[in-house]
Amino acid sequence: MYYNTIFLKTFALLCMVVAIYADSKQPTLTLKGQIFDQHPFFNNNFEPAGGSLRVGLVNPQIDTLHRVPVLRSLDKNNQVNKDGRMITPEYFQYFFSSNNGAPVTANSGRNEVVYFDVVLNWDDQKGVYVYNNQKFFPINNKGFDASKSYQGIELKRYSDGSNYQNFHFCLKVNSKFTYSGYEIFDFTGDDDVYVFINDVLVVDLGGLHTSESKSVSLSTLKLNKGQTYNFDFFYCERHTTASTIKISTNIEVYCPWEDYCGACQGDGSNCCNENVCNDSDPCTIDICPPPQTVIAPGKKISDYCTHVYDTNFCSAQENACVSLKCEKQVAPNVTVCPLSQADIDNCYEAVNCDPVKGCGKKFKCDYGFYNCNTGKCDGKGNCVKKTDEFCYDEQQSYCQDYTCQEGKGCVIKGLRCPVNVSEPCYEYKCDYATGACSTIKIPDDLCTGCCSVNDYTKCQVAFCEDGHCKPKNKVDLPDYDDNNPCTINTCDELTGNMVYTPIKCGGCELCNRKNGQCEPNNSLCSVTNNCTLPNCVHIGNKDDVPTGECQNKEKQCGQDDPDKCKVWKCNADSTNEDNCEFEPVVCPPKGNCLVGACDSGSGECVYSNRVCESPAFCIVAECSEAVGCVTYDRRCDADDGRCQRGVCYNETETEKGRCESVDYDPKPFICKTAAVVSTAVIAGVTVAGAVALAAFIYGGKKGYDYWKEHNGVKFSASTSNPLYVESPNGGVNPLYANGAE
Repeated sequence: MYYNTIFLKTFALLCMVVAIYADSKQPTLTLKGQIFDQHPFFNNNFEPAGGSLRVGLVNPQIDTLHRVPVLRSLDKNNQVNKDGRMITPEYFQYFFSSNNGAPVTANSGRNEVVYFDVVLNWDDQKGVYVYNNQKFFPINNKGFDASKSYQGIELKRYSDGSNYQNFHFCLKVNSKFTYSGYEIFDFTGDDDVYVFINDVLVVDLGGLHTSESKSVSLSTLKLNKGQTYNFDFFYCERHTTASTIKISTNIEVYCPWEDYCGACQGDGSNCCNENVCNDSDPCTIDICPPPQTVIAPGKKISDYCTHVYDTNFCSAQENACVSLKCEKQVAPNVTVCPLSQADIDNCYEAVNCDPVKGCGKKFKCDYGFYNCNTGKCDGKGNCVKKTDEFCYDEQQSYCQDYTCQEGKGCVIKGLRCPVNVSEPCYEYKCDYATGACSTIKIPDDLCTGCCSVNDYTKCQVAFCEDGHCKPKNKVDLPDYDDNNPCTINTCDELTGNMVYTPIKCGGCELCNRKNGQCEPNNSLCSVTNNCTLPNCVHIGNKDDVPTGECQNKEKQCGQDDPDKCKVWKCNADSTNEDNCEFEPVVCPPKGNCLVGACDSGSGECVYSNRVCESPAFCIVAECSEAVGCVTYDRRCDADDGRCQRGVCYNETETEKGRCESVDYDPKPFICKTAAVVSTAVIAGVTVAGAVALAAFIYGGKKGYDYWKEHNGVKFSASTSNPLYVESPNGGVNPLYANGAE
């Protein structure tokens, strides 16, 4: 009972201490890192001949997609690369990026990923977090050195002259921070070190060199207080025989989110590649899941992979007539355009596939002036042919009879009116408008006048003038004209009959009865669907015959629509009355953070930054080039970041979300003055003393030593405390594991 009472009192006192210290400065700062284990066997940029400091190896801006430095030049003969000991410059990309899918062969660039957190400790006297390791070998016996043999290869193990050490690795830290207005960053170490703040290079210590230092005051970087920025740290150890690192900073960096590999702001490449997603189908492109995919318990990353068919194995380009059959080294399937029975019954025939338009069909009964097709089908697959009556109507020369001959079209087979009349001085007359025959009396002066039968030919008409016989040619007399400008009037010398030969027009041209000229006639061009408009075009003379050719047009849609972000087209299968439909212009995004939109005035794609929606004030939503929209906890900037911490409050029904500043308690040393000691500090000291006393009285030596060790109390030993005595009555102390110790 005695010790239970003591324990409860002590526990209550400790709770008071926790409450008081809830707003204290965090004792550590963690940089969540990834180490890429390298080996000279796989990457000859490691362990080359010794070098020295070389600035200017990398671009002044970070690669915002992969968040890694980029080498300025890939030319191995470039002097900067030579000075920086870049033996194979193209392998610099694997200094800070996973390449564990590379072949297990010499100089393949292969690496292995090991996760490592750099933990900095708070130095209250200096007001900074510090990490100091003059023998920095964080992945000894890990990565390539996890066993003596790596996938059957005996890799050389290096030493510092006396002990084994892993000297070849690169560390990457991608993080963020909220700028408070006073931060600094100091670094000392070897070899390559690059630091980017707000994506701009601020520390450039490239090359193989001994310990070098660089300090940065963020107040010189034109940052805005309270804004969140990227902090990216890169460190490489490339050569024996030393590895040192010291970081001092008050930049409170943090990891906003992790990918499914556990990498801070990672893209998933550390643990997912084509091998992980390989579905053993040589015709697919295997794609890893998005980096923020949540892998459910019991599931594997490969369960979330996607597989897209790759046409690179096919021997032709895919088009409307080629369906690519994705089988390795197998030729594509050329599309055969089939005809349905309905098409066959309606007189359609197959045509060669058009690579752009795809399959089509052709009406085989197209009307033509020089063929015997009427342009109609009998519904049984047969073309309806021109009859004599059809030719009679087609030629529009009604005083002659016609018949149709394949290859020639309608031809004259005779006159509709008899040639000879039994009565003298009478002859048959044909009405060229109707084709009706009638007899007319030849005037006496023509019939029995001064002309004898030998004075004129059969193609002339006797005519007396002033008592003299002056016969006239029939073709020159109105009575023998058919009044059709589309025929050529001639007389048959053997019979004396007038012959009215139609003017020849080729292709889809017909003679215009108004002017006697051959002109394109769209009605002679057949169409196969509602999206094709008949169109006859004059192409010149063919065999001295004016000729037209059917060059049908696609129906135009949306000409009057001012919105240029609509792509109009005609769809023969559309239910719209005019068969016109439109699709909006699609502007694909550029990367993950630029979204496209179509400008209705120009039809061009314009791009703007992607806006990511935040569900609450204390949640930051932003776009990452690697993964797109991400969310993470807001880090509020305090009014005085040295002495206060920012606290975020989400919005409520009555109040907006806000950030508030809360004093650290106890205050860091830098916030204290000789003249003023805050009541919070006094309270902290008082309570701390009480806790020390409680631990001393009730916990015995071990409890007090534990408290002293974890609170930085400056005693040489626990027995330095004059209040120290052994546990009372030699009883069992619940805070003391072994009273004999």
